[in-house]
Amino acid sequence: MDHFPFNPRVCERNQQHSQNPVLQFSKEGTYNISLNAKNSLGSDTKVKRSFIAANNQLVVEASLQPFYCFNELIDLPVKVSGAKDFTWHIEDTLLRNVLSIEEHAPGTYYFNLNPNDVDSSLQSALELTGSHGECTSGKSYQFNVIVNQIDNIENAQLVEVGNTYHGLTNYCASVEPNEPNPPFSIEDSSCFSRSAWCFDIEDANGIVDNSVWFTFVGPPSGYIGLEAPGFDTQIAIYEAQKAEDILSGNQNLYKIIAANDDYVDTINFGAAIASVKVEPGKQYWLQVDGSNGGELGYFSLVLTPHTLTPVLLSQTANNLLVFPNPANDYLNLVIDSSLAGSAQVRIVNAQGHVVKKHLFSITENISIPIDISDLIAGTYVVQLISAREVTSQVISIK
Repeated sequence: MDHFPFNPRVCERNQQHSQNPVLQFSKEGTYNISLNAKNSLGSDTKVKRSFIAANNQLVVEASLQPFYCFNELIDLPVKVSGAKDFTWHIEDTLLRNVLSIEEHAPGTYYFNLNPNDVDSSLQSALELTGSHGECTSGKSYQFNVIVNQIDNIENAQLVEVGNTYHGLTNYCASVEPNEPNPPFSIEDSSCFSRSAWCFDIEDANGIVDNSVWFTFVGPPSGYIGLEAPGFDTQIAIYEAQKAEDILSGNQNLYKIIAANDDYVDTINFGAAIASVKVEPGKQYWLQVDGSNGGELGYFSLVLTPHTLTPVLLSQTANNLLVFPNPANDYLNLVIDSSLAGSAQVRIVNAQGHVVKKHLFSITENISIPIDISDLIAGTYVVQLISAREVTSQVISIK
């Protein structure tokens, strides 16, 4: 073993034939190691270069990301390095009860979480401790498990006809057992149908990929128009006695009264239904999924009690997306590049006082995180002020 110009010293407790010799290094650095073998037939030497890194302390690392969707945590491999033996500690009790961490192979751990055990997002510090001989070191990671609350139809978000909702997303959404979808066809015409979805080459079975659910009550007008602009969405409206019927697998218990994948006049291939007849006072369910093989993104939801003109709404509805809403410790603002130039974001409380103000320059689509951990619970207005327009959105802080 060598490290120019320093060499390690063999500790006194080692013997000539020790199988696990203990070495003491006089200098930090990277060492080569060589094995010499010799018998009556000859000799041979094997060399491993830069094989040992000697340091005054261990530097442990794990291949962890700060955010994971709950449905990603199934046999998720996490690589660790910097020590010989490792232990994990999950600080948060709730996460500790549902997340298992097991060694799969030396240097690799599998993270597993049963989706049925989690009904809301979780966050915790994860402490990784590594040891090698007499040396021990640790590192802390912030670990967030994201659950999309409207992933399941039983948690469908109630929306009111006549309102517009921004900052919605199908990130971290999944497919429920027996979750239905509208018919599809390999014909291009199905993309613009009012009762079908497109055939996705990446989704040959025509199944749902990452849908979220909403519910609404038919308005007195007896008609509804709706649009889901923001990215390539696909939508369907279901009629049923209760939400469970839609997941029953029995098509006699529910009816798809309208569906669309691409509305001809919308940008970004957003889905829209210009008008469909509904029964006043009756409950309906709306399924919003990512098209084109399961796209993910942020979208708005526009509902009107009359015929909708989707092309106009698609061009103006998404200059500002604010999420999550309701929010807790932070907000993310996504601002469209069409508002290029100097801009200001203000957060105004219910009394009309400006409690947050941010100045910035828009050159392209940007995402701005805003810390709101110091704001008390309540209703606020987020205002985006640019040279071109003033856009506002009401938010709730929990």
